[in-house]
Amino acid sequence: MFLVFLLPSAAFVQPAANHTITVGGVGDAMLGLMPDELATALGPAFDIGDEVRITVDFDGRIVTSAGAVQFCAAMTENTDKLTLFLVSNPGYTTAQGVGATTTIAEAVYVDETLSCIPDNQGREFVSFANGPEG
Repeated sequence: MFLVFLLPSAAFVQPAANHTITVGGVGDAMLGLMPDELATALGPAFDIGDEVRITVDFDGRIVTSAGAVQFCAAMTENTDKLTLFLVSNPGYTTAQGVGATTTIAEAVYVDETLSCIPDNQGREFVSFANGPEG
């Protein structure tokens, strides 16, 4: 699972490694890895920060490269394994080119459904009829 949302303003750098968002992860960062396994998978060009509160619901690690935020790797459901990636860096996109700066009108996944869930702190979600599986 991945979420695309905006973090506080920061400089972004497109990483040298694979930067494609997929159902299974972000580039070489895959769901189900432990933080130390994430560091090995990404290599020395990436810095995996200490565990921090990323949102009101998620603890995780902020992944940087060359001092710039690349994405956040979160652990949900009281586990030490990565279960969610939060991507706001426009250098990362799906194979179809959809990423943090893509508007819904530009998205290649058609027939979008927007929803707001008041019981979930008013969060807004979008799903697509032709979106990626997962």
